[in-house]
Amino acid sequence: DLESGSRHLYTPAMSASVRIPDEVSRAWRELEGECRVEPLAGGLLHSTLRVRTSTGTWVLQRVSDVFSSAIEDNIRSVTAHLRARGLVAPVLLPSRRGAVGVDAGPHGRWRLMEDLGGVCFERLASLEQARSAGRLVGRFHGALRDFDGELAPMGIPYRDTPAYLKALRHALATRKDHRLAARVRPLGEAVLAAFESLGPPAEGLPQRVIHGDLKLANVLFEGPQPPARDRAFALIDLDTLMRGPLWMELGDVWRSWCNPSGEETAGAGFDLAAFEASWRGFVEGHAEPLETAELE
Repeated sequence: DLESGSRHLYTPAMSASVRIPDEVSRAWRELEGECRVEPLAGGLLHSTLRVRTSTGTWVLQRVSDVFSSAIEDNIRSVTAHLRARGLVAPVLLPSRRGAVGVDAGPHGRWRLMEDLGGVCFERLASLEQARSAGRLVGRFHGALRDFDGELAPMGIPYRDTPAYLKALRHALATRKDHRLAARVRPLGEAVLAAFESLGPPAEGLPQRVIHGDLKLANVLFEGPQPPARDRAFALIDLDTLMRGPLWMELGDVWRSWCNPSGEETAGAGFDLAAFEASWRGFVEGHAEPLETAELE
């Protein structure tokens, strides 16, 4: 149950009901009539449903309360820019009142999108898959080089490393009596020492529009088996669109894509072959030369 006070919807593959609040089902014409609903796994913050109706298949999300309502405007403007340049991108569907997000009061904020199909992977299945995914990310960045629209803050401190380090130093200095202090302190000090050895990031780099959360699971591929498995066609989960340097984007790409152990394991590794394949793909997709400072 996502919320109480709503109608029951079933799909044969489910053993339990899924509920969509009445305020939400009435908000979009696409949700009229009989619906079959199934939950989609993989998201960490939103509740996501695939909804099948007589008019099509849609993705319905209850958006986490941590995000500002302005992120839907960010998504709408950036995806319109991407589609105008030939990329596949999710379309936010306007409600009956023309809004791309619907506030259902105690039931939360919701949005409806076209279902793009495809499949996601938690880990790379092949080097060709890495190259194809990198090529798509390169096309994404190339297409957004001339995007000059405003991007509203997403409502949470995100990728603000100086703020995180300041909070860590404060916690280590002021929470010495915490029950976990003895276990946390060595890790916290190691993190601070590592950043000290790296030095500050380069200044004056181009501030690109970045996806902001390009773990492999946010890349859609055409199908589960080759050759469809090795053809990336869309990036999803665009809540974290922001401006930042290219290293911030690609560092997170390689953290996720190049770890053959997966993200939920203690023993991380780094696959240099996956790194090379995805980087070659990025260069192919981006097409235009990067600035020297970005390469460095």
